[in-house]
Amino acid sequence: MPSRILDGLTEEDSALREPGWILAFIVLLAMGLRFMLFRYHQIIEGDGVHYAALARLISRNGSLQGAANEYWSNLWPLVIAAFDVFTHDIELAGRLASTVFGSLAVIPVYLVSREFLNVRTSLVAASLVAAQPYLLRFSVLLYTESFYTFLLAWVIWLGIRLIKSPDRTERWLWLGLLVGVGLWTRPEIQAPAVLFVIVSLVRSFLKRRAFRKALRGSLLFAGVALVFLFSRALLIHNYLGKWHFGFGEKAAINIRMGILSYDHGEAEKFVNAFEKGRFVNLWQKKTALLPFLWENRARAVGRMKFNASRILESYAAVLTPTKGVPWHRKTAMSLVFLGILGMLLSRRTRRWALLLILILLVYSFPWLLVFVLDRFVVPLAIISIIFTAAGLLVLESGIAALFQRRRLTAWPVLSFLIVISFVMRTTSWARHDRDFIWEKDPVVLKEAGLFLKDHFPQKTRILTWGPHIPFYFYDGNPYDRCIQNIPYAPYEEVIDYVRRKKVALLVLPEWVLIGSDFPVKSLAAEGVQVDGLNFVKVIGRQEPERIWIYKVLKKRIFRAGRRSRMPESL
Repeated sequence: MPSRILDGLTEEDSALREPGWILAFIVLLAMGLRFMLFRYHQIIEGDGVHYAALARLISRNGSLQGAANEYWSNLWPLVIAAFDVFTHDIELAGRLASTVFGSLAVIPVYLVSREFLNVRTSLVAASLVAAQPYLLRFSVLLYTESFYTFLLAWVIWLGIRLIKSPDRTERWLWLGLLVGVGLWTRPEIQAPAVLFVIVSLVRSFLKRRAFRKALRGSLLFAGVALVFLFSRALLIHNYLGKWHFGFGEKAAINIRMGILSYDHGEAEKFVNAFEKGRFVNLWQKKTALLPFLWENRARAVGRMKFNASRILESYAAVLTPTKGVPWHRKTAMSLVFLGILGMLLSRRTRRWALLLILILLVYSFPWLLVFVLDRFVVPLAIISIIFTAAGLLVLESGIAALFQRRRLTAWPVLSFLIVISFVMRTTSWARHDRDFIWEKDPVVLKEAGLFLKDHFPQKTRILTWGPHIPFYFYDGNPYDRCIQNIPYAPYEEVIDYVRRKKVALLVLPEWVLIGSDFPVKSLAAEGVQVDGLNFVKVIGRQEPERIWIYKVLKKRIFRAGRRSRMPESL
């Protein structure tokens, strides 16, 4: 590329010396776009309901028990509870918190870009944060993604500044504090943090720039991070009576889950496996991880290939949803690669481009074996966005060069027009994309929970699938009075199990029973009469998005010489 085109990435422009007002406008634009999408959500999404339940324990009961858990984020329920002080509605509080931090992520992404790119390119990157479909999508959900992406962007900015001046003790301190907060949110923040520490120490040693001071700073960083880690363990011990310092169990569970569920349709069978009258969650079996990987090596290889393609798709989704028209994806990837090429060819940005690529690789590698969802790689969009912004500016500078001009205009007009087109594309997508409006987690779950709340006492014990129905049913902790797994077993074993567990109601989502071919799937059929159960109600009208509710009879039906009237298909 000609040097005058590459200069478009780093050469400053007098027309953009005070970008603060523009940045403030972009933050407000980001917030407005996210508020606009609130109307498309009628129910808490997926794992978000766990965070809502934990936050409700904190907000309504004044107890930190909601933050004391080994699996879910410890900090995010506290953040939701803090917003609930103003909203008095857990669902709204979670969405509002996600929106606020998703919008504020504009600022650290701008600062990261400004460490090695000019104001023009950095403003384009900031505007992409406002309009990027994945970041928009997850900024209105109760997942941790929005808050965690905000933290990760600050960690990357502080890490880059630390690499520039590893002898500055206060930078080690700030990075340690932010990583500590990140450890209370999601454990994978360790990956970029460790990378920054290693690069800073190596650079300080090779350049002989106050290596001892940098080494002392790294010890300070480690000490601060360990304080946060120990405080988390202390909180868990106080409420659960056991010490938990690491995240190995969660990682092992997710690796097993990813490998065992590689074959489509097998996931529910694994989590609901039922042997000798009890659940055996095959994802959580205590088999040593390495023998487990060797035993399932074919599945492991298949999972890694599949995940690699999913991660690349997520990178491509920077400019368009993954289900967009093929040329959208090709355009997105082309701009990313153009930005990478431009930054690698420019002497001023080459090493920082390599650092960003290294962050992507270090962060992505552990995900190759786990059960990858789109949201796991959402935080990486902030790096792809910087490359995309660089690609847009290289493209714009190239077009200007054709007209023998330094740049097309004083403002990056072409880039902002593209951003506006992304906004229009996203609003259309939000209105029509079934995955975005979460019809796979239908509103009938909420309707079923509210029906139970109106017709049954809070002490009623239910067996169902997933956390949504108990969240809307129970005012208190939904995990105390509910079994959230359906046994993958014949009807006789199921009815025997629910009686032993003193379950009063079966609340069965039709799509789960049919989609995963449960042995008791005929319970989700019209006119079925079963010994041991009384039909209560079916909620919903559209197949297969209905909920079937049965009351468990106390009298034991199965005796020697007597047969159930259950259909043989069960």
